[in-house]
Amino acid sequence: MIKRLTAAVVCLAILLAHVAPASASNSGIRKQGKASWYGEEQHGLPTASGEDFDMKAFTAAHRKLPLGSVVKVTNVRNGRSVLVTVNDRGPYAGNRIIDLSYVAASRLGMVRQGVASVKLDVMANADGTPIHSGKAFYIDIRRFAYKSDALRLVRSLEKTGLASARAVRLEGTSNKAWMVAVGPFRNFHDAAGVRSTLQRKQPQSEIILERGDL
Repeated sequence: MIKRLTAAVVCLAILLAHVAPASASNSGIRKQGKASWYGEEQHGLPTASGEDFDMKAFTAAHRKLPLGSVVKVTNVRNGRSVLVTVNDRGPYAGNRIIDLSYVAASRLGMVRQGVASVKLDVMANADGTPIHSGKAFYIDIRRFAYKSDALRLVRSLEKTGLASARAVRLEGTSNKAWMVAVGPFRNFHDAAGVRSTLQRKQPQSEIILERGDL
C-alpha cells in the first residue's frame, strides 16, 4: 500500500513538473529590477520581432515576455511610468530586466544616469488585448488646468477627423485636472497606430490604460 502511494506521489510530481506554466503576459506579472536603455547606435537595426529599431518609438527588449506584449514600466525613484511594446530580446548585461528605447527612457527621466530601478507590470497580451477585463487604452494628448482650454483642443482635433477626442475630468488632481483623450481602444496596437499619426503635432501624447467607460 505504501509503495503504491509513493509511486502515485512520484507520478503526480512528474506530471506537475511537465505542466507548462501560464504565459507571463496572461498572468499580469509584476517584477522589479534595473532598466537600461539603447538608442542612436542601434537605431535602424533589426529587432527580434523583425521590425527595425526606432529610438523614438515606445518599445523595449525583454528576455522572456512574448514579443508584442505591452508592459507598464514605472521608475521607482520618481513615479513616472510609460507603456512600451516588447519587440526585441535582451538585455544581457548584469542584472537588468528590461532595455528601453531612448524615448521611453526619456519619458521616465532616466537617460542621464543610464540605469534606473523600475517596476514592470504586464498590461496586454501579445495580440494587444488588455489582460484585465473592463480596461481600455486611451491616447492622453495633453492635460490642462481649465476645461475651456481642453475643449479648445478637442474642437481642433475633431476638425482633423478624430471624432473620439474628448475632455475628461481627472479625479483627485489639484492642477491640470482636465485631460484631452482619444479613445477608448480595445487593442493597444490600434491605439499605437493612431498615436503615430499624432506624433508630429502632439509629441507629448502617450498611451494609457484606464477603465473602459472613462
